[in-house]
Amino acid sequence: MEHFAIDGQDYLAVANYFDDFSHDIKSVVYRRDLGTFTLFQRIPTRGASSWKYFTIDGTHYLAVANNIVDGSRNTESEIFRWNGQSFESVQLIATHGAHDWEHFVIAGKQYLAVANYLEDSDNFRTHSNVYTWNTVCFV
Repeated sequence: MEHFAIDGQDYLAVANYFDDFSHDIKSVVYRRDLGTFTLFQRIPTRGASSWKYFTIDGTHYLAVANNIVDGSRNTESEIFRWNGQSFESVQLIATHGAHDWEHFVIAGKQYLAVANYLEDSDNFRTHSNVYTWNTVCFV
């Protein structure tokens, strides 16, 4: 789960991994209204492990770590941007059983790191990656 606030409004993103039938399910974002968190947005995910909220130059983002789809750990995790009303997909990044994201800034440069967990070959020696923001997307 990831708590964050946009313009003083509290939100909670919840990663849903499996629903007893499939990993290809929707994760949810709740918004706090009148003291109660209520469903705000459903976002398609694939065995979601976690969410990471971050901002770049005042723009709000959520990154989901997708872990598995159709039995494959080689999937794409996704970055969503706040459009003023909801989150919309803006970038897909190839991952291998993604477990978590971490956003950080060093000397004014924006970074996003993904912790990969497992490749399809059951190889735990998969590599995690650090991406750099190029003013448009992470590379």
